[in-house]
Amino acid sequence: MKEDGDSKRKSVGYDEDDSDLGGSIEPDSSIVFYNNAPAGHYWKVENKNIYTGKGWVSIPETEFHTFSNGQDMATLDIYDVPELVRTEEMTAKVSMTESYSHILHPQSGYVKKIKGKNGQDFKYHQRWTNLFPNRVMANDFP
Repeated sequence: MKEDGDSKRKSVGYDEDDSDLGGSIEPDSSIVFYNNAPAGHYWKVENKNIYTGKGWVSIPETEFHTFSNGQDMATLDIYDVPELVRTEEMTAKVSMTESYSHILHPQSGYVKKIKGKNGQDFKYHQRWTNLFPNRVMANDFP
């Protein structure tokens, strides 16, 4: 949650730091990203794995699997591809309004490929199903 200046009021908009939740909140309709997906669905922004009693944090992990820009993720041994579920291939361009350490993706979908700028590689964390540009190291987690 974002704090509003010197006051203790917080907004409900997205923020990577949610280690201190609770208290009064104000609506926030700030746009976090744009996409041109042909159908509406939920987007996975990030997962955190430990609740402290006040908020959520992530424990740094080192078990990432690197894949190339444009590589079919089904070629990764650790990536679960739905076999008995009807799938429909869609392409979406996503533009973030701010820079984040992770890559958002469709929540219930299986991501086949990511084509990023500058041909950079990516990392996938199997347990959290999080995606990151390869330039982000495990100790860069909040």
